[in-house]
Amino acid sequence: MAKVSVIIPTYNRAHLVSRAIKSVLNQNFQDFEIIVVDDGSTDNTEEVIKSFKDKRIRYIRHEINKGGNAARNTGLKNSRGEYIAFLDSDDEWLPEKLERQLEIFEKSQDEKLGFVYCGVIFINKKENKELRFLPKVKGYVYKNMLADNITFGGSDNLIKKEVFNICGFFDECEELKKRGAQEYEMWIRIAQKFNFTFVKEYLVKYYTDPIDKITTIATLQDKARAREYIVNKFIEEYKKIPKILSDKLRRMGTLYCLGGNIKKGRVLFLKSIRYNFFNIVSYFCLLISLFGASFYNEIFSLKIVINIKPFKQKG
Repeated sequence: MAKVSVIIPTYNRAHLVSRAIKSVLNQNFQDFEIIVVDDGSTDNTEEVIKSFKDKRIRYIRHEINKGGNAARNTGLKNSRGEYIAFLDSDDEWLPEKLERQLEIFEKSQDEKLGFVYCGVIFINKKENKELRFLPKVKGYVYKNMLADNITFGGSDNLIKKEVFNICGFFDECEELKKRGAQEYEMWIRIAQKFNFTFVKEYLVKYYTDPIDKITTIATLQDKARAREYIVNKFIEEYKKIPKILSDKLRRMGTLYCLGGNIKKGRVLFLKSIRYNFFNIVSYFCLLISLFGASFYNEIFSLKIVINIKPFKQKG
């Protein structure tokens, strides 16, 4: 039995997964198990994993590629820890990560606390850029989470295992499989029943430039479909907060327009206006969509239209 089960889903990242594993082995807190779920890799991922001789590392392989959420669920089903931490195989933790988050859980008097996240560093080596984000929202964050993913991806969390006994496992639907926003749907369900808090320190490094990152290879329309799936799944909840629903519809509309589907984008802009007649940005988006996809992309490149956070959501 380990205190923490670290679940690392991976697919064809033999060149990166060692860095992730080493960052766990280098943690100040050492009472953990590492479950690496190989989601049908065709490279030498298995060889790389088995080159580590630490008995705390377990390797599980899917014979076919099932998607990141299926890999996370396999890890959950095989976990033995009291707490769960997910680490994407192209990211890494700083040594204090688990220690700081466990301290929060152990000192908390909040029986509903189920999720602790932390600050992150986004690194783009190709452009030699580094962005840092600290968390700001805690407590009962359900409404905040419906509005946007308040976490910074899939590697900044520590979660009580009992949370999954109550909220269920990750959604393995096709819309989320390779579209980005994979964890977001799960975090919404957790936020509905448990409280969130954070460590206000930079404890995770996200690398945004590898060409195999899901949010890089997914098309804009695929991303839009993933977010549309999530909104539809929680539509009755969203209808209770029409301003947030209006903004979500506008953002989806912009993704469709940027992906070339102007007609679908316009439909969503009109729906956005219907839920909030005072959403001025939606009127503007609808207007410029009348001039076609190329013009919409040109205006968007000036960062006038919508605040999409390109560095925020990895998963």
